[in-house]
Amino acid sequence: MTEKGWRSFDRPDIEIDRDKQVRVFRADDPEQGVSTDIVLAVAELSGSDPTELRPLNDVIDADALDSLFSRKHPGSENDRVSFNYQGYRVTAYRDGEIMLQPRERRDA
Repeated sequence: MTEKGWRSFDRPDIEIDRDKQVRVFRADDPEQGVSTDIVLAVAELSGSDPTELRPLNDVIDADALDSLFSRKHPGSENDRVSFNYQGYRVTAYRDGEIMLQPRERRDA
């Protein structure tokens, strides 16, 4: 992943405090599951190796998350899931965006 994967957050349905350094990532590989995208995005933003992060399954069922956001599962464009992971509030959206917002403390 490169910085080209990051862009400003422009969702009109969410209010954001710009000082909190919110980042949004959109993966280039539509065949890759959202769970992998989340781990890679958090690793890149935190400057960590993905293999050194806490397993995502410790926080959320990664298979269920991938299934929920797969092309095979019909859903609303407004579908989203939020959870805490590795010091970030992670929100995954049906349209493929992953929002990462730093938390005050590293809690999950």
